[in-house]
Amino acid sequence: MQNKILYMTALLAALLVIVMTSSPPGGTAALAAENPSNTNLAYSPLLEPANPGETHIVMQGTMWQPEVRKGFGTWRPFAWGVQAKRKATGYQDQWVHIGVPLMTYHEGIARKIKSVEFCAKSSNGAVTKPIWMDLYDNDVSIGQYAISWPADNAYHCFSKTFSPATWRSSLGVSVMLRFPNATDTITLYKAWVNVTD
Repeated sequence: MQNKILYMTALLAALLVIVMTSSPPGGTAALAAENPSNTNLAYSPLLEPANPGETHIVMQGTMWQPEVRKGFGTWRPFAWGVQAKRKATGYQDQWVHIGVPLMTYHEGIARKIKSVEFCAKSSNGAVTKPIWMDLYDNDVSIGQYAISWPADNAYHCFSKTFSPATWRSSLGVSVMLRFPNATDTITLYKAWVNVTD
């Protein structure tokens, strides 16, 4: 049964993942201008059309996994992501994880990580928010980053850019969420990586 679940997860990931430099003319700023009612479409300079040799790979937000499921009173998937709320008896800080498929080589050329980003929205961003992001290549840490999250209820993205770009064999994103109470929620959206030659 576990192999079947892993197979279906991999198949779903393959269907959802690779977005090969597909951005509308004018980038996301133009798309946001066309549809100002979409409050989840936040402009990010990292989402501009990829330069030649760059590829954007996205993992849809429903793929986030809690490290300790019983610590969450709500873990509700939607088409756009997962809404999370801590259990009244749960820990204040909760880890969530997502694997982002990574194109390591393309046509014999090594693909390197240029940037990594995840997006979320809090019902009370002043206190309930993502506070830390760890990045992994298999079980090897490739970075640990404190998150400065805006104190509002809007959709935001947190990113890390690598300079120079770095080659890795896999990419795992871990985010610590802070819930000072059991009433606020955090909605987790996409995680994505920009790879380059």
